[in-house]
Amino acid sequence: MTDSALPLGVSEGRDAFVATVRSLLLGLPERGPRAVWMVDAEFEAWPWDDDTVLDALAVWLRPPGRRLHIVAGDFKAVQWRHPRFSA
Repeated sequence: MTDSALPLGVSEGRDAFVATVRSLLLGLPERGPRAVWMVDAEFEAWPWDDDTVLDALAVWLRPPGRRLHIVAGDFKAVQWRHPRFSA
């Protein structure tokens, strides 16, 4: 099943990618999926330093039964660039 709120296509450049990911993460509380999968080689470009994004994730995760799955080949970039998210 495809969520019609998700943009289709390729993001052109880092700024466009970050804006798209930020928009998707901010929309999680409203859409309310039970599970979210995030897959990236290292998550270095993701907006984990954005307080608004982290607050939206916290709101989305509050109801019981929600699952956030994060898969990466290497989490070192997240630990170094986004210590609040990786703590």
